[in-house]
Amino acid sequence: MKISKNLLTLLLIAIISMACSTVETDNEILNEVANEDPITEIDAPKKLTFELTMGLDKLEENSYNLLANMQLDEGAYYGSPYSNNGFNGLFNIEIAENDQLIVSDTLIETPFPVEVYDGFSDGKVRWVKEETNYKQLLTVNSQDDFEVTGVVLFVVEPVCSRYEVAFVITSKAGELSITQAKPIVANLSN
Repeated sequence: MKISKNLLTLLLIAIISMACSTVETDNEILNEVANEDPITEIDAPKKLTFELTMGLDKLEENSYNLLANMQLDEGAYYGSPYSNNGFNGLFNIEIAENDQLIVSDTLIETPFPVEVYDGFSDGKVRWVKEETNYKQLLTVNSQDDFEVTGVVLFVVEPVCSRYEVAFVITSKAGELSITQAKPIVANLSN
């Protein structure tokens, strides 16, 4: 019995020694990793950007086209408002309810994107991957000065960032103008 107690004690000492050496080795590895060069921008995911430019084109005394021009970085894309699927984040222009402007139901998209199969959604999608123009007819329904707010919403892929670009349409002395805010990244759960 005495031999087995000594053997057990030696075995226990050996296990503790190995555990301590493993901790030292783990600490050495952690110190080496911490001293390595930080991740460079090349290793980090590229942030894809876009440029949205909005304007108004006067057609007649009370009629204007609301214009939106989208330019994307190479590799970026978003869903067309004419994609027939359940995707959230398709390009959309929303104008707050008001009595001053009548907004046409038709949003014209040029060029019109081709419908393609999307493996992620296992369905067909109209992805916008090039510079695209949007046009929507507005009819002024008031002679008074006013301001009407709106927002452009879309999700830029493949980074899955939802953007909101607020804008204000202002009428002063019978002339319409538009100002747009800087884009903000919005929560996808909204």
